Amino acid sequence: MASVQMLSEVVTALERRLARDGWDRPPQLFALVTSADLRDREPALAESLGITAGTPGPDLVPVAQDPLSAEAALVPTVEGIVWPETVAGCALAAVRVLAPDGAAPPAGEDEAAWAAAQPGSREVRLVAAALRDGSHYAALRFRDHDSDDAVLSGAGLLPGLEQALAGSLEE
Repeated sequence: MASVQMLSEVVTALERRLARDGWDRPPQLFALVTSADLRDREPALAESLGITAGTPGPDLVPVAQDPLSAEAALVPTVEGIVWPETVAGCALAAVRVLAPDGAAPPAGEDEAAWAAAQPGSREVRLVAAALRDGSHYAALRFRDHDSDDAVLSGAGLLPGLEQALAGSLEE
């Protein structure tokens, strides 16, 4: 249960930070490292982030990786990643267009373009994360309801992506 609570905190903080940065950004992958490990391995980075010994702070710290292509298929991309042992977890943030009512594009169609052209489609920012123990958590913010109190969140909200992230952490 403590793992899910830590993920809830890091996903919420990450989603709110991304909300301040705006909508039109490429998908971003994050390594999640423990504060203690960050202080031990990268003391200068930890200090620049305000994470010092004896200072209360987050248990998990998201460390941004190189952005992904805006067109990247998220689950297959994540499934191809292998994280080093020093990474406690990982997170992914992306903006996508959701078609209404779970509709799916015809075979061979560009999914993003098809979804954007559907009446009632909605743009959403998603943030999903997982830890090595298999716990996972996600948050969704709809562009047309862009406020902190309208963010949906929970474990299992984005099951395919959450499981892919958890799988990328398995040895």
